[in-house]
Amino acid sequence: MNRVLMLFALIAPVPSCANGGPVRYAGGTVKLMDHHRSIRMVSEHVYIRPMEYKVKVSCTFVFQNTGRATNVKMGFPMYEGQKYLRTLRAWVDGRPARVRYANGAMDQASGVIYNWWVTTIHFKAGQTRVVRNYYESEAEADPYLERHTQYILTTGRPWRGTIGRATISLDTSAIRDYQTMWFTPLGYRRHRHMVTWILRDFEPRQNIEINYGWGYAPDLVVDGQRIGGGGLFDERVFGLRDISYYDQMETMPRITNGILMVPAQGMRNTLPVHFSESRSGRHRVFTMSHDRASLRMVPGARTAHVGRKRVRLQTAPRFRHGVLMVPFRSTIEALGFKMTHNPRNDTLYINSPGPPRGSGPSRRDGATAVRER
Repeated sequence: MNRVLMLFALIAPVPSCANGGPVRYAGGTVKLMDHHRSIRMVSEHVYIRPMEYKVKVSCTFVFQNTGRATNVKMGFPMYEGQKYLRTLRAWVDGRPARVRYANGAMDQASGVIYNWWVTTIHFKAGQTRVVRNYYESEAEADPYLERHTQYILTTGRPWRGTIGRATISLDTSAIRDYQTMWFTPLGYRRHRHMVTWILRDFEPRQNIEINYGWGYAPDLVVDGQRIGGGGLFDERVFGLRDISYYDQMETMPRITNGILMVPAQGMRNTLPVHFSESRSGRHRVFTMSHDRASLRMVPGARTAHVGRKRVRLQTAPRFRHGVLMVPFRSTIEALGFKMTHNPRNDTLYINSPGPPRGSGPSRRDGATAVRER
């Protein structure tokens, strides 16, 4: 009886999910085989749901043994210190499969130590088996508040022949309020919050990369002067200097339900406004003023006041990690500012109250009135 070890091997720093690949033991460690003679991947269906801090993954693989009976060990990688993947569960032909933890070796390319969850499956001669697994993985983050996850296709290359069909479904419903999402390779289909890749009779040579932005980094032009370079860490663009690094990350500008929310205190770095706090009875009242106009806001209330006039904000100001986040457009327009948006280069043009100063782009540049933001 042949013995084959099959691992869902990832080359990425933070595994999300991957095609299975036949491997062998060499010097006490596991290595991917160059080719397998009898086991073929007939199809695969992968459902990936990225969230702010983690990724939920459900995979279904159909394997066919075209040769003699064999035992196959299937493994799922996790690197040392990874918080998730401890939710991993596996089923074979609908029945729960026992999964055990095994130590792994350092990946030479990334320098990361991978350990494994392993389950053993027996294939009869000519047998087709359905392997399903579910787990949650960390979403890798970089210093610029981007999240990364990927689905590794290339580890499926050693199987016999080509992969018959692959359907990779990406559910973006949990990150739809994030400003930026981009995927590779091209050729996917998108319908509402679902992004789908469908591949047929292929030998995998490219992986699927999924990236999404945590915050929103617009370029700003205020009264004709460009402020910052659009980077989230530029303190001139809504930046806060007197809070911790973690709170800065959590309170950077972001789009929530189609509305651009920014830290109220950070607006002083961007616009010629003053910001203060007072109390009215049991309520904390925050006042933002420019020249003679003053906007008074109460956290949790959409109704604000400019003088004796009531104004309706896009959404209620709310605290996030102790920082007041306000709807940017309706806040500054209540003070008399005007704002336009150039979607071609994602630049916000803001003019202070008073005669036009020519700082906004022409319609030829693709400027549009900012409505949803």
